[in-house]
Amino acid sequence: MNHENFDPDTYQQLPDSDKLKLIEQIAKSLKEQIDEKDRGIEDLQGQIEDLEFEIEGLEFDLESLRDQQKPFRDERKRLRTALELKLPSPEQPPRRSPPPSIAGKGKTLGDIVSPIVPEEDWECLK
Repeated sequence: MNHENFDPDTYQQLPDSDKLKLIEQIAKSLKEQIDEKDRGIEDLQGQIEDLEFEIEGLEFDLESLRDQQKPFRDERKRLRTALELKLPSPEQPPRRSPPPSIAGKGKTLGDIVSPIVPEEDWECLK
């Protein structure tokens, strides 16, 4: 019997010598579980330390890459500025408008709601 399936009623019925043995078994079982969990915690701590070491290495690599790219970033800024100075800004073409000679010459032949020609005369429906 261990601490997980301990029954107080059964414990009360045991003689004192068996009670002592049962308590020792339960204590041993608990100690084994605690030791196992401690080993698991130590393993996790080791994994965390390894990950922290890898992160530090990656951070160093990232800083190194940033330092290597700095001259290229500066050069890109200079090129962009030079291109902006040399290229003319695009102008939009003037908006088109109808000639004044056609003003007032339009006719309204039909209604917006109903067609000017009856539906029976529509060629596309035949």
